[in-house]
Amino acid sequence: MSTAIPYLVKKGDTLETISSELGIKDSYDLRTYHNMNSEVKDGLGADAVEGKTLLTPPQERIDAMNAKRADSEEKDKAASDKQEEEKKEEEKKKEEEKKEAAKSEHDDKYFVVHGATCACNQAENPKQTAKLLVTSHQKVVLNDEDKKFFATEADKTFDPAAATFGKCKLQPSSSGYLPCTLSPAPKWSKVYEKTQILGNKALTEISTLQCTIGGKIEIVKHGQTNSVMKEHAENTNPAALALINPAVKKPALETAYPSVSGITLKSLENYPDFKPVSSSEGKKVEQLFVRPNTECSFEAKVKKGNLALTSWVIYEGHTGDKDKKLFTSEQVGTNFKNSFPALGKYRVEGYGKPKKEDFEKGKYDKNDPDCSIDIEVVYNKLVGNELKPIDGENFTKSVNGKIRIRQNFPVTFSAKFLMPPTNDELERLKLYATDASGNIIKSLKLDNSVSFTPINTKAQYKIIAEYKLDSGEVNTQSFIAETMANSVSGISHNAEVIRPGTPMSFSVKEGAFSYYIPNDEIANEAINNELKEVKWNLNGRLIGAGKTIVIPGHEFIRKEKYVVEAYVMKANAYGT
Repeated sequence: MSTAIPYLVKKGDTLETISSELGIKDSYDLRTYHNMNSEVKDGLGADAVEGKTLLTPPQERIDAMNAKRADSEEKDKAASDKQEEEKKEEEKKKEEEKKEAAKSEHDDKYFVVHGATCACNQAENPKQTAKLLVTSHQKVVLNDEDKKFFATEADKTFDPAAATFGKCKLQPSSSGYLPCTLSPAPKWSKVYEKTQILGNKALTEISTLQCTIGGKIEIVKHGQTNSVMKEHAENTNPAALALINPAVKKPALETAYPSVSGITLKSLENYPDFKPVSSSEGKKVEQLFVRPNTECSFEAKVKKGNLALTSWVIYEGHTGDKDKKLFTSEQVGTNFKNSFPALGKYRVEGYGKPKKEDFEKGKYDKNDPDCSIDIEVVYNKLVGNELKPIDGENFTKSVNGKIRIRQNFPVTFSAKFLMPPTNDELERLKLYATDASGNIIKSLKLDNSVSFTPINTKAQYKIIAEYKLDSGEVNTQSFIAETMANSVSGISHNAEVIRPGTPMSFSVKEGAFSYYIPNDEIANEAINNELKEVKWNLNGRLIGAGKTIVIPGHEFIRKEKYVVEAYVMKANAYGT
């Protein structure tokens, strides 16, 4: 065995500094070595003493000490890591159990809506009920037949307001129990956290509200219609049931959050001709106008991940600010329906990873315009001041900056609405035409169109639309123009240079207004009448009428230039 090496402790030395100089990892090992190799009377206490001799180990002993110490530290670290991991697993398990317990608490329970009936367990008459009134918002409705507003933890207004639940057993008096003087707590308990409206959690059938006097208010009837319950009970997609029944048990879901690449507005209620509109990557957010209470059906496009974990959020306004979240519906799947009862601007977004501050430090708690569509809820109205000509290229023309309409030709105009009008809206629309004196002339109104034939020469006509808004105000549009007869602007012929005595054929090719309109019998009848008015001159001499003419060869005997002209009102190609 190697011999200990004596070391005289100098001023300022400590076990730590001496161990460091010798390369010993832990000063405890140096003290232990000295005490095991020295006399008892020379044993070392808490630290080295100046002037005393300290027995230090040789190098091979130091190496053995350090190796043993490293092995011990590694084992301690492994044990500590294992203990920490077990602790985390236990905490995770408890958290999952807590979440599962909270989730199962709402199993088979329905959302509560405006008009739900409630009762108090301290009412003298246990059957005494009051209606819950939703006052926290007028923005989000449950998608049932009656379009009722979601009730939230902030809704504490009841009907009746006085003696809400009759008489209170906790307020006795000499003449009996006093009337209920409801004094509710700030918010309801047992609320459903995955659906929020303006930051307030939604109520389900198990939610309760504590009265500070001592009673507990409970839900008796949730307020939804039976048809809605049946509709959703028949829905075979458990995730989609969350729109009405938030906690129908779902299959076990992997935490494979979906990667949503875009959303599509698939359909609008009572709008069979609606064409789906999709969000666009890197482009301006698509914007649509819809009427109040129109059910909008959206679908999310998912690249990968668990489709059932797709969530939806509605923002107030078109900016997507996270503090403007109006309604969130988490993990309900790729299909989402919503009606907007209140006028205003909204943004709808489909997303995958949770938009929460406690999820990855709020990394995903921001709006993605690529997965958003903007909705503006408005009442329908006329847009602009001027009516729209239908197939106007056939009968309208700008001449010297003034609009002209084709004389003796059927013209049709329609009102320009913000949205395609419904039958109810068309009943509030008046379309008619007047002459220059303001007299209403004969016309045909069909849905959103009015047709008539302007027959007066160089006469002014005014076509008018009047639409009565929901507010009672009247929108107007008009179209004012003066008539102009059609005129020939081009003819066709079979040759420009001919031998003397050769017959020639000519035909009207073009006019100020088109002489060719396919598949329109009424228009073509008017065109045929116009063509009957066409006259043909040869060198200023009238030789025929109609759309076409064949000039016999004897008219072209002499070798010279000939002028053939087609006109309606006045010839001006020869001698003028």
